[in-house]
Amino acid sequence: MEDRIKIKTYSTNPLACMQKLSLPTDEWSAFIMRNSRHAFQSRAFWRAYFYGMPDDLPLFVCEARDDAGHLVALLWGGVVVRKAHRFIKERRLVAYRSGIDSVDKVWPEMNAVLKDEKCEVEDAVLLKHWHKQAKLSVSEWHAIIKGSISHNGQVELIEKGGIVDLTNSITPKGSIGRAIRQTEKYSRQHFKSALSIKRNTGENAWHTLNKHAVHHVEKWKETSTPSGFSVFEFRAILRRWICAIDSNVAVYEVAAGEKSLGVVVIIEDVNEWRFYLSSFEEAKKGSNPNHYHVGYWAHQKIMEMAKDKGVKGYDFMAGDERYKVQFSKGVTPEYCREVHRTSCRPTFYQLSQTVYDLWKAISSRNKK
Repeated sequence: MEDRIKIKTYSTNPLACMQKLSLPTDEWSAFIMRNSRHAFQSRAFWRAYFYGMPDDLPLFVCEARDDAGHLVALLWGGVVVRKAHRFIKERRLVAYRSGIDSVDKVWPEMNAVLKDEKCEVEDAVLLKHWHKQAKLSVSEWHAIIKGSISHNGQVELIEKGGIVDLTNSITPKGSIGRAIRQTEKYSRQHFKSALSIKRNTGENAWHTLNKHAVHHVEKWKETSTPSGFSVFEFRAILRRWICAIDSNVAVYEVAAGEKSLGVVVIIEDVNEWRFYLSSFEEAKKGSNPNHYHVGYWAHQKIMEMAKDKGVKGYDFMAGDERYKVQFSKGVTPEYCREVHRTSCRPTFYQLSQTVYDLWKAISSRNKK
């Protein structure tokens, strides 16, 4: 089969990629709509994503075609330059990402190679051609798939998350159930009203989300991963994605009476709904009890809505937060698998990692 597949690699830019997606009948558009199973590889998301990149940003593309000339695999990405272990400089290809931090804050968590289900070409073959086009000795690949690609000197980082099986009972139990019941009780006592939830789409969804963005910025500002809402590119991409005609992103607003408490952004794929982000007012101020978690309540209600619509799963996506494990009852699939080659020999790379870890340990001890 692979002998009949023709692989083509070339350099391009975001503007040219947007033009390839301008009409549903365009080749890239038709291929994506036939084969994509995830919103992060949808035509709506990619159009918004390319829109947020500089028009002249170098991107590298790998296309595979069958003997009839039909597109059967599509891979694209940019280059990011970073330092590993403080002193090893790396240039990496990033699959389905721009390589620009401010743009990539939207953090697409589905980066498996997009292929036709009948395409038998191994991902490693496509990646090899892709790397060769970019003329890089170092590469990075993120994928929500199990297994890995064989690279000399590979280094792996695996993130996990949680998926709730909506075909089974989703009645909240344990600490999650108690927190939800206490949240409902507190709302009736403090706000004199029960909690409610409303689904918004399009421009209304964006305005609702933007209204609560300040809470997201405040929550993450002192962390190693500040909120994307503080970056113009993030806002521009997110707004264009949410407001696209073919978007499947919904913003659920939680309120107590007339008071809006926050929002949850959900990607509504056919068989699974995926939690993208949430933004709520600080939940533990003043007289709020320790177990007041309006976010838990919102997740539970959205899961119930999804189950009623016949959706099979609720995906919390990458992250090892405790509540994700509790909701998913320990079901923690692999989300982001990073595989890359370094520009130095594996033994030297491992030694540099050891030295860096030792340096961090000594620095941390000296601060105490």
